[in-house]
Amino acid sequence: RMTHLGFDLAARLEGRMVDDNGRVVSEESLNRDRARLLAFYQRMDARGIPAGGERSLRLFV
Repeated sequence: RMTHLGFDLAARLEGRMVDDNGRVVSEESLNRDRARLLAFYQRMDARGIPAGGERSLRLFV
């Protein structure tokens, strides 16, 4: 995964991975974000709007 590559690169360069607001990105924060996204995708799917589907593209594009 790209996140693992990013963490590896940051470690090799003695740096850190940050988000677009300059906050440090950690495995824990990524796992939290993944869980939130999964819950959101499940709620959308339950309402007949699957992620990546035509209806969701109309909502978010």
